[in-house]
Amino acid sequence: MRKKSREKNIEEMDIKHKTSLEVVFLAAAATATLFLGHAALQYSHSGGDLCQNTDYKSLCRSVVRGITNPAQATEVAIKALISETIQEFEDSIDNLNTALKYLVINHDKDALNSYLSAAVTGYVTCDDTYADSGKASPLAQNTTLLGQMGSNCLALAIQIL
Repeated sequence: MRKKSREKNIEEMDIKHKTSLEVVFLAAAATATLFLGHAALQYSHSGGDLCQNTDYKSLCRSVVRGITNPAQATEVAIKALISETIQEFEDSIDNLNTALKYLVINHDKDALNSYLSAAVTGYVTCDDTYADSGKASPLAQNTTLLGQMGSNCLALAIQIL
């Protein structure tokens, strides 16, 4: 009976985290729309190759796949960025939920630490992706806070006997 109650609490926490995550994604989408929209206007006169003046030409070309309309290319690039961002955060949420299950249900300290570490890595990866593009992450404050919270979780988990 107590185990079912804990599992229900874990499920409720998962739903709350997904709702909060939706707000983060909307903010990311809005920021990406403004940023990429400006970039598309700036480079629309690049002789037919919209990716010619980007920092990561091959990545850009693989995403926009020959689209010559800057607005369409920007839309495709934003959707690709959102997809990657969602995947990274979903992976972190999955890792946190799994860590919680290992703590509450399985009592497996090693697995708990592994999944917590993987979740924190997801936040760093998100920031690194933006840094690699030469841009500041619009989610940097959020990912910094999440990383700090994850670090605290790891420090607390180490103390479990």
